[in-house]
Amino acid sequence: MTIRDRLIDARLLLDNGRMTGAWIQVLIAAAATSRSRYPDKKDGEAFRAFIKEVTPTILSGSRAMASPGITVILNADSSSPIPFDEVLYKQLRCTLLHEGKMPEEIIFSEARMVDERLVSDFIGGVPLTLPSTWVLNLAKAVAHAPENFATCGDLMA
Repeated sequence: MTIRDRLIDARLLLDNGRMTGAWIQVLIAAAATSRSRYPDKKDGEAFRAFIKEVTPTILSGSRAMASPGITVILNADSSSPIPFDEVLYKQLRCTLLHEGKMPEEIIFSEARMVDERLVSDFIGGVPLTLPSTWVLNLAKAVAHAPENFATCGDLMA
């Protein structure tokens, strides 16, 4: 199985209403890309470094310039914001892959058309509501990563 296979599987799952499965496949592809980009880092460090680099693409869907770190407050009672890359790593990736279930603190908003644009909501707090469109945006970031572009660049035009 390749990163390309993971992205194709993610699209198939998404097209069949299997959002969680699509996220799992894209997170696996992102982890593999991060290991290729950062072979000397531990898995979690490599994954988080990759997510930090592609955060603008995840948020906007375009290959924007790098921006300062994004912080998200996962728990409304917490005084410490949780970095976005940590939310995707610990709360989403690790829970999905190691526990085989969606974390209770995260839900996905439904995508909808507004003024001929696909939109979905990002709402902080508990539960943290992540836009369903971000799975496609992360897939685009993985496909367009220099390590993958030759084999995956055509998948997420």
